[in-house]
Amino acid sequence: MNFPEAGGKLLLKCKDGNNNNNYIIDVTRGRIKPSKGTYQTRHNKATGLIRVDIDGPPHDNPRW
Repeated sequence: MNFPEAGGKLLLKCKDGNNNNNYIIDVTRGRIKPSKGTYQTRHNKATGLIRVDIDGPPHDNPRW
């Protein structure tokens, strides 16, 4: 398993220790700006748990 090339994406499928929950870890790398990246963990394909964006434009987090 290698870090994705510029513009590429890597999906890692994971399960918890009891095999009860499925998780996906997305690693996305910028095409024009390769230092830009997104790391996101999802539960059951759709529910985002945590997301980290690196070297992207500044933004405000949504208010809860």
